[in-house]
Amino acid sequence: MSQLPRIKLIPLIGYEPAIAQVYYGWFNDETLVSQIAPFGGLPRTVAEIKEWLESLTTTSLEKRFTIYFEDRPVGDVGLTSIDYPREEAGVSIFIGEANLRGMRLGTEALRGLIEYAFGEINLERLYLGTDGGNIPAVKSYIKLGFTEIASAELTDDTGQPRHEILMELWNTEPMRWKLDTTS
Repeated sequence: MSQLPRIKLIPLIGYEPAIAQVYYGWFNDETLVSQIAPFGGLPRTVAEIKEWLESLTTTSLEKRFTIYFEDRPVGDVGLTSIDYPREEAGVSIFIGEANLRGMRLGTEALRGLIEYAFGEINLERLYLGTDGGNIPAVKSYIKLGFTEIASAELTDDTGQPRHEILMELWNTEPMRWKLDTTS
């Protein structure tokens, strides 16, 4: 993975108590959870997080990275449901530290993940789902070359309506993700 200007992406490859505690804080921040897992499914207890982190050592279907900024963990980016025969994977990303959102760290981390997906493990297509109301995220995805392929009105696990957008990025698209978008 190439060097990114302001952040480091460190592979998440198993259970470490210190990093588990960081994820515990993020996965129990209700504001963040409502954005990244509106339909449930996140590990929330210390035991569930430990089990999830340990599972990363035995699967080839998920590649996760902790985003570090100024030598501290600030978020997560990863490939999910990797389908090697079809050369595609889902993408997930979040900045767990609320005071650092809006600084384009997510855009930079996603650029690094795209380089890894297309350049190192030779995927051809990435896709993601996002809340259409999360305008900064949608703008970031578009800036990196993702295009909307579908949308739906859904209800989250608390009964609140949500406009979900499905987006994709092909390795054959103009490589906007390679451009410096920090300006």
